[in-house]
Amino acid sequence: MKFLRDRDSADDAQRVKAFAWSLAPATIGAIVGGALAPRFGISGLIGFFFGAIIAGAASFVLVTTVADRAGRAAATLYAGGSHPMPSQFSLAESLIVRGHLDQAAAELRRAADAEPDLAAPRIRLARLLRDRLRRPDEALQWFRAALASRDVDDGAALLLAHEVVDLCRASGSARRALPTLAKVAAERPDTHIAVWARETMQVIRQETSQ
Repeated sequence: MKFLRDRDSADDAQRVKAFAWSLAPATIGAIVGGALAPRFGISGLIGFFFGAIIAGAASFVLVTTVADRAGRAAATLYAGGSHPMPSQFSLAESLIVRGHLDQAAAELRRAADAEPDLAAPRIRLARLLRDRLRRPDEALQWFRAALASRDVDDGAALLLAHEVVDLCRASGSARRALPTLAKVAAERPDTHIAVWARETMQVIRQETSQ
């Protein structure tokens, strides 16, 4: 039972998918190996067998490598451009996978306190509170905190501002996004995000004045 508890279901699911994707290349490798083997004086059955193993193994390695790199790339989102997600977040991610959401939230709060200039733990916590724990007011606070982090560039700020606006709209109080939009426009003048923020503020005011 301990072994089952220690399994990472996300990793297992990824391996199963990689294995499934490897079946077609393995089949093609088996056919090609079986056809070419007699030309080299090798049994067609042996060629069939080794062709399947080589093609399947190569495909499995390729798929898992691509998936791993994609996961790492996703972890850099909003983390100041190209900086990877700090390794100390792995405990929080493990807790989330195992369904211990409140403990994961507490761990992310500790990470946010330990890295006051880093947006990544605040974003992960905000999304956890919004999507899994259904606590939108707390999520909004953490999205705003992430937006105020020093490592947030213009692109990340635009995405985070969108998160704030969407969350406020979903909660039925779009005007709650106005202070955040005003702050973004003031702190990043003469940028495309400032233009977007001012336009969005105008739209929200028009919508809510009706």
